[in-house]
Amino acid sequence: MRTIFTFAALLLLGADQLRATAILAFRPNDSRIILAADSAVTGIEPDGTMRYRGGECKLAQAGKWWLVSGALESAKGLSSVTRTVTQAATPESSMIGALSAIHRAYESTILPVLLRLDPYFTTEFKVDRPLVEVLVAGVDGGVLTLGYYGALLKSQKPRELVAGGLICPGAFCDSPGRVLHGASVGGVIPDLLAKQPRPAWLDRADASAARRLIQMQIDKTPQYVAGPIDVLEITAGGARWIDRDARSACSVLTGG
Repeated sequence: MRTIFTFAALLLLGADQLRATAILAFRPNDSRIILAADSAVTGIEPDGTMRYRGGECKLAQAGKWWLVSGALESAKGLSSVTRTVTQAATPESSMIGALSAIHRAYESTILPVLLRLDPYFTTEFKVDRPLVEVLVAGVDGGVLTLGYYGALLKSQKPRELVAGGLICPGAFCDSPGRVLHGASVGGVIPDLLAKQPRPAWLDRADASAARRLIQMQIDKTPQYVAGPIDVLEITAGGARWIDRDARSACSVLTGG
């Protein structure tokens, strides 16, 4: 097994396929970032089987940053990926610092657990499917910035995990200054984000598009993806909830 951390080697644009989650990050321009998520998370039992539970918050505030995480959330020896990466990013003042801190937490806390999940890898997990995705947003050096950190299974024999991060503005941008990134079960989110041209409503990359896209995924795969849907809009002035659902588990976040 080897782990790579570089801001250029892991270029995962558009959409990724995760077994059970729906997370989105849109940066349509330099004035706004949208983070959105469903509320279903995946946990791994000691025998390697997966369990799904709903009503969980995938969005968190980490100091000056806001983040959303998806894919694996918990396993024996790892109670919460979201809490782990949030604690790591909180003291950091730059996006590179935040992603580097998440990487250190991944290597010290998350990766050792992943390597023990033999039944999970052999029965459930496919090569090149992300195990962990974290999307981070905030103002870095006066610029509204979106960061990505991900870990995926590169090969089974020998088992090789690859991890890394990217930033927009920079290599994470689909086009200059612009990102439409999502991760979920195949069939809706990956297909529509990869479609060229995208539907006009989706290409606007606003909060309503994020909510609509996740709801479409819920309608298609309710056994894996579930509401409530949480949508956060981040600008240079701060963050606010969009059409906040009263059932949301994300009440600890500051916002409208």
